[in-house]
Amino acid sequence: MAGKRPLLVFVAAPAAGHVNPLLRVASTLIKQGFEALFLSSPEFQDQITRAGAEWSPLEPFDFSCFSPAVIAALNAKMPCQLMAHAFEHIFVASIPRHTQQLRKALEMLHRRDPARQVLVIHEFGAMAVHSFYFGSPLPEGYTSFPKTICLGINPILFDSEVTGYAGPGLPFDDTPTGRARNKYILELVHNFAYRALGDAHIQRLKETGCTSWPENFRLDDFCLTSDIFLQLCGPSFEYPDPTRSPKVRFIGTLPPKGVSPDLAYPSWWPEVTGAAGAGKQVVFVAQGTLDHAPERTLLPAIRAHQHRTDVIVVVAVGQRGGKLPDDFPVPVNTHVLDYFPYDAVLPYADVFVFNAGYGGASHAVGNGVPMVVLGELGQEKAEVAARIEYSGLGLVIRTPEPVAEEVKEAVERVLGDEKFKKKALELQKESRELDPMAQIERQIEEFTV
Repeated sequence: MAGKRPLLVFVAAPAAGHVNPLLRVASTLIKQGFEALFLSSPEFQDQITRAGAEWSPLEPFDFSCFSPAVIAALNAKMPCQLMAHAFEHIFVASIPRHTQQLRKALEMLHRRDPARQVLVIHEFGAMAVHSFYFGSPLPEGYTSFPKTICLGINPILFDSEVTGYAGPGLPFDDTPTGRARNKYILELVHNFAYRALGDAHIQRLKETGCTSWPENFRLDDFCLTSDIFLQLCGPSFEYPDPTRSPKVRFIGTLPPKGVSPDLAYPSWWPEVTGAAGAGKQVVFVAQGTLDHAPERTLLPAIRAHQHRTDVIVVVAVGQRGGKLPDDFPVPVNTHVLDYFPYDAVLPYADVFVFNAGYGGASHAVGNGVPMVVLGELGQEKAEVAARIEYSGLGLVIRTPEPVAEEVKEAVERVLGDEKFKKKALELQKESRELDPMAQIERQIEEFTV
C-alpha cells in the first residue's frame, strides 16, 4: 500500500461469539502491521489489548429479557418468535447507546490525527455501524462515514424466496413449490412475527437522529448496510441464490488458530495423539460456551460409546472449571476437559459432535473434520445444522434430548462412510484456496485512499 495504512476500527457486539472471530481477524492484521481500535464491552478489554489493539467501550448487552419463562412462552409460538425477541430486545435495543459510543470513538481518532484514514470492520451484530447508513449524524470532523466491511460470522441471515427466511433451518428447496412455500412464510413472518421488531427498529433509528429507515423490515437490513459483506465460509457451505446481493462475497473459513506454546496438556494427551497408530478413533464432543445443559449433548454422546475399546471420547465442557454432573460415571474411554481450544483437539478427531454453533462448525471445516449435530437447535443453530446436512459435512439429530442409541448410530454412520470425511476435506481445501485473510487485506487495500 502506498503511504500510511488506514487505522482499522473493529466493532463487535458484546458477546463472545461475536467478539472472538472478529478479534482473530484483528490480531492477524495487527501482526501484518496495521493499527487497530476495537470496540466491545469491558469484559473483553484484556483479550483485545493482548491482541495488540486499543480498546474502546461498548455498553454490555442487557440479557434480562431472556428469563426461562419468556423463552418457554416464545418457543411455544412460531419458531422465529424467539429470534425476533432477541433482535428487538438485545441488538436493536442497543442501537442508540452503541451508536453514540462509536461516534465518540471516531471523533477521538479524528482529533488525534485528522489526516489519518479510518476503515470500519464489523460483524452483523454491531448495530452502531448500521445506524450511520440510515443517516445518523456523522461524527464531528467527518464529511462522510468511513468505508465499512461487514464480516459474516454466522450463516447468512438474509430473507429470500430462494433460501427462505432465516431461523428454523428449513431444507433448501429451489423448486417452484419450494419458492412458493418460502414466499408464503416470508409474508407471515414479516406481517406478524417481525412486526414489533420492525417498529422497534424504526423507533431506535429515529432516536439516533436517522433520516431514513426501512419501511418493511428484513434481516438483510442488519447485514447489507455496509459497503461490502465478506462471508466467512466457502460457497459450498451456503445455499446457491441468484438473487443474493452483489455486495456478498464468500472468502472461506478462517484457518485454524493455532495452539499457544504455553497450553498445558493433560497427562492422558498421548492417547489422543497416538490414537490413529493404535487403531483407535477419536470422537470430540463439545457443547459450546453458552449451552450449559450436558444432558442434551455431552452425556448422550458419552453413553453412546462407553463400551467401545477402539474409541477415545474427548469432552470439552465449555466453561473454565466446568465439569460433568457429580453423579455421572465417566467411562474409562472418556476424558473430560473444562475449557480447551478446539484447534488442539480437532487435528486428531475423526468426528466432531456438537450443538451446531457457527464457530464450532468453522473450526471443524478448518481442520477437515466431519460432524454430528445434536442438542437444542436454538438461535441460529438450526440454520447451521441445515447447512451441515446440505453440504454433506455430517448428520443432524433434531430431538431436544437425544438418546445414546441415536447418537451412536449417527456417529457410526459418519465414521463408516468415507463420503463425510471426503466432503470435509473438500471444504477445508476450498477455504485454504480462498485464503480469507488475504481477501480481507485486499479489500482494505481497495478501500484505502
